[in-house]
This record gives sequence, C-alpha cells and structure tokens, in this order.
Amino acid sequence: MYMNSTKLLEFIAENNCLILFEKSVPAGRLKRECITLTTQDGRPVGFEMPRQTFDDFLAASLIEQYGREDADGRILFRLTPDGKARAAA
Repeated sequence: MYMNSTKLLEFIAENNCLILFEKSVPAGRLKRECITLTTQDGRPVGFEMPRQTFDDFLAASLIEQYGREDADGRILFRLTPDGKARAAA
C-alpha cells in the first residue's frame, strides 16, 4: 500500500508507531536496508517506508533516533515534537 508522506506521518502519530531502520536485511544472497513501521513493543505494522521519505523526515527534524543501534544493525526512530505537531496540523 502506498501512502504519501503526509498521510504516513499522520499514521505514525495516530498509531504511536516507531520506525525501524535495519541496515542489513537478507534479500536473496545480498543484503539491503529496510525501513518499516513497528508498534511500541516491536511488532511489525506492515508498512515499509521509502528511503527518500525517511531521509526527508530526518532532514526536516520530524524524526529522531530512539536508542542505540543494536548488534544486528537495527536502529529505532520516533517522531519529534515537531513531527507530532506537523502530523496534527
């Protein structure tokens, strides 16, 4: 399912989602980056975020890193106060 960035931001805020950035997810014999939405307890929501949208949110300070990178190269991000305000507008 495709969502434009505004709708995606609103969805993240309404559902209190986190953004999971995984550096090396297996893709056949190769590995790739994967950015997905998760619940607060780590369950996948079912949406994959395009890298460009992630980069745009990060550059606009709408999201921030939430905790440290784990041993598997996974990093969680959450909405900033600005991100929450933008989603509510």
